[in-house]
Amino acid sequence: MDDARALVAYESAIESGAADYVTLMAAAHLASAASSSPEDPRLQRAVAFARRAADQASTDVEARRLIIELAVRRKDDAQALQAAQELLAIVPDDLLAHIALARLSRGQGKLTDAVIHYDAAARILAN
Repeated sequence: MDDARALVAYESAIESGAADYVTLMAAAHLASAASSSPEDPRLQRAVAFARRAADQASTDVEARRLIIELAVRRKDDAQALQAAQELLAIVPDDLLAHIALARLSRGQGKLTDAVIHYDAAARILAN
């Protein structure tokens, strides 16, 4: 089965009520892979599937990491910020979350916050 058909099958399963974590994450990854630009509606669906998966699993890190990646691709700073903050609440030394927050802070002109997160990332890498 090709990815496009697999995505349709997963979306159909989700619409039919099979919205478990694994199904949602599979659909998120397939929709992400199928998207071609930040404006592609499949990318927004990928974020929505990953968000639903994250909401089901309060301590899951993978869904939140995927949300950060997808939100950055969509240039959705608010969504990336939320997911990064959630991720740090679960894993305070998460490298991806600190890097994302550093970049978001830098982009917003919050240079002190950016330096704090870059420093945290450097300490994580040094260990």
